[in-house]
Amino acid sequence: MPSLYTLTEQMQQFIEMVDNGEIPEEAIADTLEALEGEITAKIDDIAVAVKNMQAFCAALKAEEDTLKKRRQKKERELERLTQYLTYALNTHGMDKHESARCKVSFRTSTGVRVSDTAAFLEWAKKNAPELINTKVTEAPALTTIAEALERMDVPFCEIETRKNVQIK
Repeated sequence: MPSLYTLTEQMQQFIEMVDNGEIPEEAIADTLEALEGEITAKIDDIAVAVKNMQAFCAALKAEEDTLKKRRQKKERELERLTQYLTYALNTHGMDKHESARCKVSFRTSTGVRVSDTAAFLEWAKKNAPELINTKVTEAPALTTIAEALERMDVPFCEIETRKNVQIK
């Protein structure tokens, strides 16, 4: 079956031929009915395809939402277990644990901690606007602040050392 585009073109050509008197009167009704029938069938096919695609996309979205909720639940569970492990190691004065099945240790890292975001943003607007990240919403640009802290005092901000548990 030809495409809807082709059928539409054929219909336009047919109408032009009728207007120019190239089609006999007795053939007009039959040809018009046949073209309209093909166009109607093609439109129906396309509408059903759209309807099916909408249902498929809705099903994918529902599955995506379900998977996202499952992932978020597991991430919260992971965070609780990691905190519990860190607490257990710290409580028993252990910096590491090693067995045949795993190796647990702490990795030290540093990062910027902003103690008062609102006060910092007010200060930065006047004194150092490059320290504000405005891509999504107005927020401290932590990487830029970390670099700035090496050469200047930035109020409400400091570099903090963190201990992150590593499991291999």
